[in-house]
Amino acid sequence: MKKIISIQVKYMSDPSEKINDLLKSSVLGYYAGKSDNYYRSVEYDIYNSIDDEKYDKDRFVNSVNTLYRLPNLTLSRDKLANFKEECGFNVIRDRNKADIVVIGENTLKKMTAVSYRDCFEYVSFRNSIINKPTSLKYEDKRVIIDFLNSIADEHGEDIYITNYCPHYWYSTDEPPGRKLDVNNFLQSCFIEAKSKLIKPITDRYVHYVKPDCYDLYNWIYNNQTNLIKDTVLNKLCVEDSVALTVSEFEQLDNLVSSRDEENVNIGLTMMANCNVEESKVYIALLFAKHSENMKGRKVWNHVNFKYLRKIFDKYINMSLSNWGQAYTNLIKNLVNDKCLTKWSSRYIVNLMFERVINSHLGIGNDRCAFTLTADDIGIIDKYAEECVDYVEEVESCHNYDLPF
Repeated sequence: MKKIISIQVKYMSDPSEKINDLLKSSVLGYYAGKSDNYYRSVEYDIYNSIDDEKYDKDRFVNSVNTLYRLPNLTLSRDKLANFKEECGFNVIRDRNKADIVVIGENTLKKMTAVSYRDCFEYVSFRNSIINKPTSLKYEDKRVIIDFLNSIADEHGEDIYITNYCPHYWYSTDEPPGRKLDVNNFLQSCFIEAKSKLIKPITDRYVHYVKPDCYDLYNWIYNNQTNLIKDTVLNKLCVEDSVALTVSEFEQLDNLVSSRDEENVNIGLTMMANCNVEESKVYIALLFAKHSENMKGRKVWNHVNFKYLRKIFDKYINMSLSNWGQAYTNLIKNLVNDKCLTKWSSRYIVNLMFERVINSHLGIGNDRCAFTLTADDIGIIDKYAEECVDYVEEVESCHNYDLPF
């Protein structure tokens, strides 16, 4: 594990001020991962290093006797219980005795915090400052270098550096002098650190382990060879389950939109018992369209369905009403989840046309003088090319004839 050392910098306010008083360092936490957007998936180092092909059902049958669940998993207890019976292993409460340990992205998310900062390899960062041309006096630059060396003396060189520096204005109109030289150097070294010579290892956001989670994270780090993702285990648990088809989606669409509570419960049960990974696009659409009608039903709070709600949380309360942005968000979420298909893109186009253009704007109905129809609308190539069944030779997915 690599520590992240946060360097706090102040500007010099008086030429006689000591540079030592301008520089402070503290441990931010242990590096966990990075992201280029606060709301997007995080590239967790530990999670990404797990071999998804390592375990299959045969290996569980022949080599796994004990399994431990880390907290905050997206994993159905009911389906895991059935899989446990099939394969003959036990779920235990002592992680140190487990043959296999289940981890999820939510496990790491709950253990980490995020900061909008650049993060650099320590040696590269220090060397860039040592080699930076400057009019700063040698003795002043030496103090800054000694400060950086003191960090390595305490924490070693295999660490990351991040900067926490004020961006407030300081006057550059005064005559050249020690104050101006020092402030310019501090700004170029710490605030404007990115350059051709030194690149940050993060994409805007750095994710780090919170202090109260150090012990558990350290244990996970030292037991990576035994880890399995909850998403992978979910697939194994349901690999014998049936994947939904368009026909079954249409049946479920009628059930979960029904005013009859028993019909809704039947539909929710069918959703929870299908092969979730293979049926992702259909389940996402059902949640996006009908989550309000699903709430409060008996099955909604069943443990088996709660696991489904965790996976598809961003599709719940999506409110596909008469505003077009919701349908764009639906397309984007399906792209991010790598399950947008040509069929689903056309389904969403038709849904959007019916609810936004026809019902809300009154265009396209029998009373309208214009000829606009759903067939005249498609999704832009940027998203069409993200369809999992996209074919290069086809201009875009809205040219396909589909059954509705």
